[in-house]
Amino acid sequence: MPGSGFVNRISSVEVLDPRPRLGCKHALLLQGPNGPFFARLAKDLRCGGATTTKVNFNVGDSLFYRGPDVIAFRDSMDNWPQRLREIMVEKRIDAVFLFGDQRPIHLAATKLARELGITIWVFEEGYLRPDYVTCERNGVNGNSLLPRDPDHYRTSALLLPEPGPVVPVGNTFFAHALWTILASVAKTLGWFRYPHYVHHRRTNAFYGAFCYIRGAFRKLSYRLTERGVVDQVITRSAGKYFVLPLQVHCDAQLQHSDFSSMEAMIEKVVSTFASAALSDAMLVIKHHPHDVPFRDYRRFLSDLARQYKLDDRVVYIHDTHLPTLLKHAHGVVTMNSTVGSAALFHNTPVKVLALPSQRSSETRAVTDGDS
Repeated sequence: MPGSGFVNRISSVEVLDPRPRLGCKHALLLQGPNGPFFARLAKDLRCGGATTTKVNFNVGDSLFYRGPDVIAFRDSMDNWPQRLREIMVEKRIDAVFLFGDQRPIHLAATKLARELGITIWVFEEGYLRPDYVTCERNGVNGNSLLPRDPDHYRTSALLLPEPGPVVPVGNTFFAHALWTILASVAKTLGWFRYPHYVHHRRTNAFYGAFCYIRGAFRKLSYRLTERGVVDQVITRSAGKYFVLPLQVHCDAQLQHSDFSSMEAMIEKVVSTFASAALSDAMLVIKHHPHDVPFRDYRRFLSDLARQYKLDDRVVYIHDTHLPTLLKHAHGVVTMNSTVGSAALFHNTPVKVLALPSQRSSETRAVTDGDS
């Protein structure tokens, strides 16, 4: 589905018509991304003939979604499954829409929806970026129903028409930042309205302000200290380097993997690199841009490099021109980052560590490559 909904309203009745496309008469909307996206989605669903009900769990939800179809859940989360069952049965819900299927609130909802035979539609920020978000039936990433057989895509692609025109959403950073700040302030100052609510991430506005100020200084520092680093790596290694793009420290992809934390994943890759890579190969670890305010792995990586006797063969970078980095790389190792798809575009082999929607095709890319 084109567009993110953060900046421009690009969804339409033709795209989101619930009768021929999504098959629902009464849609239940749970938590969406920060901002007005779910309010716009509900309006499109109603224009298509569906009835909507929205459950709000905190003041941030209420800030962006108001109306007569709202139910405010202010009780303990222990009572959420029973209350949800009542809502689904009383209102004859036949479809549930939610953003991210690994939030505790949504795990309970998807479990109950499957039990009651209710269709689940899960939004994700987009397997393909920019200009797309993903709306997938049943689940996303490790829960995706997309076929795992790469031959399915090779065959089906030949039968598909060319994709329609994409509506470019442009730079969504400032809109995304505004929605995040407003939601964070609302939840922090209005906590007493929903006293039992616990978010799946730390969203205190004061903590966030500290982190983002720190992140701004870090970003400036990295821009100065990392200038020309990628060119140096390419020249020194002659393409014998691997790229590990990190994801945010609290990414839901961890729940689709065997790792308890991002640090555990990093150590696994570094230890494997130390034991299996050629002695002149390098490992370039790229920090996720959204995680700069919250995590700094420099000391951790320095300790790992010393522990595994890698010296300066491990390079830690932040801001760089990603296509250049991927185009010259010998391979990419990822938990399940969209960088994997970008690497395949540049014919760079990819190894996926989590259970993603892309796993079969990306694993085949490694098998068929030179790694």
